[in-house]
Amino acid sequence: MTKYREILRLKSLGFSERNIALSVPCSRNTVSKVVKSAEEKGISWPLPEGTTDADLEKQLS
Repeated sequence: MTKYREILRLKSLGFSERNIALSVPCSRNTVSKVVKSAEEKGISWPLPEGTTDADLEKQLS
């Protein structure tokens, strides 16, 4: 499963998409899609308390 929370957290800290992909790990393309979708839908870090990766998967797909 994609670690949506971690991708958004690292992006908020200023990490590059390449470094996020290496850290999570997942493809750079996946990181780019998650970040773009989150921006389009107004989702940003910090997330509301209790938000899970499964919640984000539904919101971002």
